[in-house]
Amino acid sequence: MAALPPAVALRGLTKRFGDKVAVDGIDLQVPPGCSSAWSAPTGRARPPRCAW
Repeated sequence: MAALPPAVALRGLTKRFGDKVAVDGIDLQVPPGCSSAWSAPTGRARPPRCAW
């Protein structure tokens, strides 16, 4: 059985706030069956949950 591709794939992600680099070159893959939590504008986030 062939492996499923990632549900989400980010490569080389960079986030800047003005001239400040907050994130530089992150790679992320979320496998199928996982939900991922992202940071809200308040900075709060919950960990991802996976259904294996």
